[in-house]
Amino acid sequence: YGSGVYLADDPEKAVVYTYNKDDPHGPRTLLLVRAVLGHAHLTAEMEKRVGRRAPCIAGHHDTVELSIKRENGKEEVDERITPRKCDHAECHSLVACPPNARISRGTGLPQVDGIPCREFLVYSHIQCYPEYV
Repeated sequence: YGSGVYLADDPEKAVVYTYNKDDPHGPRTLLLVRAVLGHAHLTAEMEKRVGRRAPCIAGHHDTVELSIKRENGKEEVDERITPRKCDHAECHSLVACPPNARISRGTGLPQVDGIPCREFLVYSHIQCYPEYV
């Protein structure tokens, strides 16, 4: 979805990203944070390669084009960002939930096949602070 701080409202979703391949059974750390979402862009789609900035309030994104050059067995990735061409205000965050999500009777949160799925992305670290480590 872009660069920023990724959050989840369910620890089961967040713990998926704490896996350490060097020590798969070792300790994991989660932060409980308070976050200010501001004007959020809601999406039900995986929006990959959408640039580094937040989308505008109309949902327009920067576009990113990647090209891979291969020379002498080495790969070089070239990234070209085309800024969106609109004058709409920028969103402060993104809330993503896939369209096939169903509300859990137990938690009241969206899930896909019993796995929590809602993610939040704030585009600036100053929008959240640690409440508990």
